[in-house]
Amino acid sequence: PRQRTGGCGVQCFVRCAEPCTNLKLAKVPANNRQGFIAVVETRGEGGYVLVPPSAHPSGNRYRWTHLDLTAAPLVTSAQLEAMLKAARALDRVGLDAPQN
Repeated sequence: PRQRTGGCGVQCFVRCAEPCTNLKLAKVPANNRQGFIAVVETRGEGGYVLVPPSAHPSGNRYRWTHLDLTAAPLVTSAQLEAMLKAARALDRVGLDAPQN
């Protein structure tokens, strides 16, 4: 399942037996308070996402672009680790700290 956020982001969903935490895996430098913008992050234990037809502060709505949440595939620990490793390779800032 994949959705377009109201802010023009994209979110993809998977399920796993041992969920990870909320992580900012890939960031790009930005001239803001944090010094970066997260471009790839996870939502796991304690995290949440908005799904269609939720509204974004921009006024746009979240919408499914492929399937829906009920079709989230179950991935193995090895597959999940491979996805996390690929996402970390996109990082341009070097911070990989859990998000509280």
